Amino acid sequence: MRMREIKAISKHADGMSSDEEVPETDASAFRSQLEIIKSDSTLLLDDVLEEFASVDLVLKHMLEWKDKHLESYIEAYVNVCLPKLIGPYVRIEMLTWNPLEDDLNLENMFWYKCVQKYTMKGMNSVDQLSKDVDLELIPKIIEKVVLNKIDQMITSQWDPLSFTQTKHISNVIMNILQKYPTIDPDSKLLMSLLTHLVDRIRDAVDYDVFIPISSRQVMNTGRMNVFFQRQFNMAVKLLGNILCWHQIIEDTVLIDLAINQILNRYLLTSIRTLQPLEAILKITMIARTLPSVWLCYGSTTPKELTSFFNQSKLVAMEIDKSQPQAKYAKILVLFTLKLKKFLLILQYILLNF
Repeated sequence: MRMREIKAISKHADGMSSDEEVPETDASAFRSQLEIIKSDSTLLLDDVLEEFASVDLVLKHMLEWKDKHLESYIEAYVNVCLPKLIGPYVRIEMLTWNPLEDDLNLENMFWYKCVQKYTMKGMNSVDQLSKDVDLELIPKIIEKVVLNKIDQMITSQWDPLSFTQTKHISNVIMNILQKYPTIDPDSKLLMSLLTHLVDRIRDAVDYDVFIPISSRQVMNTGRMNVFFQRQFNMAVKLLGNILCWHQIIEDTVLIDLAINQILNRYLLTSIRTLQPLEAILKITMIARTLPSVWLCYGSTTPKELTSFFNQSKLVAMEIDKSQPQAKYAKILVLFTLKLKKFLLILQYILLNF
């Protein structure tokens, strides 16, 4: 009987599915429009002089100036102006790029290769490169152009409940922050992006999370149970999406949004109304979303997770020990959680099994 219950609960979880499928007719129409935009974008620079018609030609003129009249080049603050000068070419090349759908590798873009070649030209040593006035040209372009586009996408199109969108755009931002450390918290554009990001998450937490709470008898009724399952799973999905921003958003902010406002406020309260067997599976779902660094041995686990750990142990002890599968359900919780002090886990298992 219990094994049938486990299988039933473990089936497709309503509310946890990937993002809604776009009807093929809509997808086809979108692709057609995208092709039209790509085609039209080739005409944007039609009225530009041929010698300035592409980013490589512009940089060719700048390089001649730099090679022949370096002092004048420095005095004119060309390195400060270049990001704005090159910006339009970068925007045109990225016109149809959607960071919500594509983890674009900037290094493969034409503008990037041209700028990289420009900054490396004539540099025969690390010392020379470190003294070059254009050393930070690529990070500056990324900061002023790429981050600006990502910021606009977050503000206008990103859905915090979409795992696909969240995974793509968080990967893009993480990649930028790891590869270009000069884009740091002192960057106003980066701080603007992160502020808008947190605001969107906060709105999702405030307006999209609702889990009905009632007695176990009421919660087990057909329609109420279906609604509860969907709302619970949606909250877990949002929790996981928020935690995709680990190491991008400051931990104190992340813990408040994810742990305090979703896990402790909604999910744990709901788990306390469930039968132990179902509670075990819900706890496992939640544990999978948590950053492993918060749960590994030797790490600093946020104190806000204490209630979750305590509830996990309590549910494990509530499982009917007379049932053979109870042992495995309890072990599942302990090993899924990967609590930081594995010696205490071992001690717990030895004392309870």
